[in-house]
Amino acid sequence: MHPLVPYLLGEPHPMGKRLTNYQKCIRTGDIEEVGDDTHLTFFEMLGNWSLGDFFKKEAIEWSFEFLTSPEWMNLPIEKLSVTVFKGDDDAPADNEAAEIWKSMGMPDEKITYLPKEDNWWGPAGTTGPCGPDTEMFYWVGEGTPPKGSNPGNDGKNWVEIWNDVFMQYFKNEDGTFKPLEQKNVDTGMGLERTIAVLQGKKTPYDTELFVPILETIGTLTDQKYEENKGPFRIIADHLRAATIMAADGVRPSNVDQGYVMRRLIRRAVRFGKMLGIEEVFTHKVIKTVIQVMGSAYPEVKKGSTCLDVIGAEEQKFAKTLDSGLREFEKMLNKRDHSTECKRLHTATHLVHQALRDVLGDHVGQKGSNITRERLRFDFNHDEKLTPEQLQKVENIVNEQIKRDLPIHYELMEPETAKKQGVIGLFDDKYAQLGGQVKVYIMGDYSKEICGGPHMDHTGELESFTITKEEACSAGIRRIKAVVSANKKG
Repeated sequence: MHPLVPYLLGEPHPMGKRLTNYQKCIRTGDIEEVGDDTHLTFFEMLGNWSLGDFFKKEAIEWSFEFLTSPEWMNLPIEKLSVTVFKGDDDAPADNEAAEIWKSMGMPDEKITYLPKEDNWWGPAGTTGPCGPDTEMFYWVGEGTPPKGSNPGNDGKNWVEIWNDVFMQYFKNEDGTFKPLEQKNVDTGMGLERTIAVLQGKKTPYDTELFVPILETIGTLTDQKYEENKGPFRIIADHLRAATIMAADGVRPSNVDQGYVMRRLIRRAVRFGKMLGIEEVFTHKVIKTVIQVMGSAYPEVKKGSTCLDVIGAEEQKFAKTLDSGLREFEKMLNKRDHSTECKRLHTATHLVHQALRDVLGDHVGQKGSNITRERLRFDFNHDEKLTPEQLQKVENIVNEQIKRDLPIHYELMEPETAKKQGVIGLFDDKYAQLGGQVKVYIMGDYSKEICGGPHMDHTGELESFTITKEEACSAGIRRIKAVVSANKKG
């Protein structure tokens, strides 16, 4: 995008006003979403551009033709839906785009107006060309879409396959928008998603781009993909991305692209260990990646570059992990299991649930620190707690202590934990073998994801006292508290 900005502003491009492009893309801004049905860190993007030539009418007409014509993708219109810009103080609703879609035969109920965070692109920096876009979605749910279902209210069953960006504004340094003299179009279509749609698959992971890689991971782990989709997909995606980066000359480091590459490799290795792989394994997966991608990208087959670069980083990380685990074990032997810390850790669960009872379910943990003397608990809330609210929290915790609730943990699949109302961060921080999470259950009062340690009963705490409540940062509050030990505990 950045190299094209001068041409978007009117400078003649040496190749003309209509361009097509194909590019390899690495994106890690939503890396935590990788493992679901749509997100990838490496993907192949198809696009075309109009630099002051055709605009909305032609772009939408040609998009519709490409998606629905028997000559091209031949997708049924009943399984298509589109979104357009809703409008705000900066720019009006894109009724023009909506009317063009209607003229193509798209029913009113298949056209959804969404706000700027969904249907607006740019600028590439703080200032520059920008504008509304229209996005095209395909139904991946069962059967045909029920009446009223659209990408705005049923996102899990619709997958975006293409978008047309209409750069018709320029954002000034003061944040205001002015119309561009030269109006431009930029379209983007993800190749992996397109392949999945054309093959009637729900996700790119079900296509030939990933199936052989996933099968290799299954052989290495002796586990089933269907039971471990998240970890399998993360390993396949991350090592696929790292292979492309290595072939393009990127090397693991602590800055820029090298840091992105290092993070991908190490995250893949970590998920491999979660699946029970103890030995070095990336070279076996990468050989399959090269078989899958070598015909399209001959550079990945050159020598043993990809295997050597990624293998060396895996071994380096393995040494770091071993060293870290040894230090962690030393700390455990010294302290994270002292009785004092167990009591405070147990109290942290109780105070978390008590805060939600008093302030609302929006409260979530944003940080925690425990010493032998006190607990510190950070949580999201916009207002200072009143003395009455603090007293209520303290009373609730002490009530649960008096109830002497039994404490135990269970390993659960993340989706099961969510359905049971478990609170905590649903990332891989506390993940166990096979992608499960460790859930500590305190009687009928608290269920929370945690790595431990805890007491066996809440009654092993004699009393709980809040010593301080203060602001930690914008929208984040902090509580400090102490517990007294039950003489029998």
